[in-house]
Amino acid sequence: MRRKLNIVMLLAAVLAVLYAVPAYAGMNLETDAALSGISVALNNYYARNLEPEKALAESVQMVASGTIEINDAKTEKAATKLVEEVTPVQEVIVTEDEGGVTWGTVKDTASLRLRDKPNSSARTLTLLAKGEHYIVTGQEGQFLKIQVDDDLEGYVFKDYIDTSISYNQELSEEEKAAKAAESARLKAEADAAMKALEEAKKAESGKEKETKKTEETKAETKAETKEETKAETKAEPETIESRPETPKTQETKASEKKTESETVEALNVEEDDDEDETEPEEEEEDESDEEAEPFIVEEPVTKKSEEPAQSIPQGVSGATRTALVAYAKQFLGNPYVYGGTSLTDGCDCSGFTMQVYKHFGISIARNSSAQAAGGTAIDEGYAQPGDLFFYESGGTINHVAMYIGGGQVIHASNSTTGIVISNAHYRTPCKICTYIK
Repeated sequence: MRRKLNIVMLLAAVLAVLYAVPAYAGMNLETDAALSGISVALNNYYARNLEPEKALAESVQMVASGTIEINDAKTEKAATKLVEEVTPVQEVIVTEDEGGVTWGTVKDTASLRLRDKPNSSARTLTLLAKGEHYIVTGQEGQFLKIQVDDDLEGYVFKDYIDTSISYNQELSEEEKAAKAAESARLKAEADAAMKALEEAKKAESGKEKETKKTEETKAETKAETKEETKAETKAEPETIESRPETPKTQETKASEKKTESETVEALNVEEDDDEDETEPEEEEEDESDEEAEPFIVEEPVTKKSEEPAQSIPQGVSGATRTALVAYAKQFLGNPYVYGGTSLTDGCDCSGFTMQVYKHFGISIARNSSAQAAGGTAIDEGYAQPGDLFFYESGGTINHVAMYIGGGQVIHASNSTTGIVISNAHYRTPCKICTYIK
């Protein structure tokens, strides 16, 4: 009898696995491999249960008893339910109220789906980046509840998350000293960047004045040259050519013209003489070029004076971007406060970017959606430090961060982390804008 029961259980288990294949193929949780979900499901029986045979038997009994109707029209849903709801293992989740934080780190996939409900058919809110850390606030079945930012929470399949717990403890003297040294370093970098920016602005102002002065000098020189030319033309004595021609002079010219014509016909017979006659004509052309040269030189001179004016804004722009990033980093670790605009006492994401920009005389809107509308949209490949990355949820932009280079952003995230540095794709950006020329 026992042998017969074992055979029935084995057959039922095989059927369950076969019917689970299309279900996991359609799930497309985090990878494209259809068999990966099955392998995870089977491993769960052995890795997460003290009595794996008993757990498997209970699962088969669910199928045999009609709890999950494998053969009905809802086969895929039933098989998915079998894999997700059998033998759930509860992770240890520590909350802030308990004096600690549970962190979840994405593993084994380049991007992990964050869903709005704890099941594999729920809507995807965004993609989370591999290696990024998020706050774990709870668990439902095989899904962990994750807080990404103050404005975004969702669920992720737990097998792609490594969890760890950190407790709120008083810093040691060494840790306090290290923190103070880091703060001093960031402030020194910000001061140096501000000084470099001021020098760049002074250099720009000086070159602009020099360029303006050069243009004014050129204009004055040109005006003086015109006046001198007019004066010389008026004072020039009357030449023979300018005098009125007399009848005798006309007859003489006609005779000279006839003689010249006959001479040219004679010279055309001999090729050597023709070449000699051509050379003086080329010399006359050279003389004409020399007379026009002062006017042609003006063009390259103008180009040279324009080159510094084109490169100066780039230099100031680069110094501004560097200073923006250095200034923002001084406030790392400061608190997140919804609706706040204080870089020291607390701010939200848009309050943070607004106040950082304001320090450099750049005025932007108060909320993230308005900031996205007011900037110049650019492709991510053209993003530079100081540009803004925007993120959406539910089709609406509701979060903003500032790019600091190297694929990272700085932003006011949530009440647990405050102002932090994250991967620019810690959630999927929907728009990137620049306010810096």
